Amino acid sequence: MGRNIRRLRAEKGLQQDALAHEAGLHVTYLSGIENGRRNMTLAVLERVARSLGVPETELVERVSDR
Repeated sequence: MGRNIRRLRAEKGLQQDALAHEAGLHVTYLSGIENGRRNMTLAVLERVARSLGVPETELVERVSDR
């Protein structure tokens, strides 16, 4: 999920602090999610997806290592 969040955030031209603010999260918590050091609840998943303007399923889809 962290890779998907980072990719979508970059595609939308958002900085971590902007996404964190929009989702009501602390930037270090969002950073931990993106780096795979933190887990998130379904409620946080929903807030991040809403802030990115994507369905929750897009955040949980497996990304192939390229």
